[in-house]
Amino acid sequence: MAEVYDKSVASTGYPGTTLKRVLGVIGTEHSVLEIGAGTGLLTIPVAKKARQVTVVEPSETMLRVLQSKILKEKISNVSIIKKKWENIDVGRVNPHDVLLAAYSLYMINIEEAIGRIKRLCKGSVLIIDSHLYENDGLRAADEILRKLLNLEELPYCSSYTLLANVLYQLGIHPNIEIMRKRKDTQWNNYIEFRKLRYYQAGGWSSTIEKSLLNELRRKNLIVYINGVPHIRRNAIEVLLWWEN
Repeated sequence: MAEVYDKSVASTGYPGTTLKRVLGVIGTEHSVLEIGAGTGLLTIPVAKKARQVTVVEPSETMLRVLQSKILKEKISNVSIIKKKWENIDVGRVNPHDVLLAAYSLYMINIEEAIGRIKRLCKGSVLIIDSHLYENDGLRAADEILRKLLNLEELPYCSSYTLLANVLYQLGIHPNIEIMRKRKDTQWNNYIEFRKLRYYQAGGWSSTIEKSLLNELRRKNLIVYINGVPHIRRNAIEVLLWWEN
């Protein structure tokens, strides 16, 4: 599943221009603490510039992909904490110069998560999030798919403004930069990843896929690029940052 996730996310152009902005903050003398490193789409290029990188990632499958990349790139300055951010012992982790979190601050107790960030970062905090508009195709596809599979409706984390409001309440006033418009998502990549994610729920079939595609077409959320179907995106990537 992690390999599919890595391929799917990379196909959208991520991290793209956002990476350039992140690397502009990180110096060769800096230590970086990354929350939710996943398969290392940010970790690897950051490690090539920073003095030291510590990643916090609970998923065994994600870490397997990340570690294979570390070996392939012959990187020796990355250490791994295999835990959820909310479960790490802050007393056993040294404060870092830069903290990086990309699409990973989705904890139930976000206030506690931010408190840990304040304790373990002595410099720049960089949080990458997004804003999905009401007519974003990926958002619509997930909502349709849950109904087709009779899954419980889940709150959709659709806007960085939710996180920004929590930060304001905690007395943090982040700088907010719009980095890029999200690229349309290739249909096959979406299906491959979601099939792995939802297959255990049961009921997945080619009929489900066809119904989803037809519904997205009806909503004008499918676009063809070089003859290949893509899900039309209406979303932006956002960087929230501040100095601790």
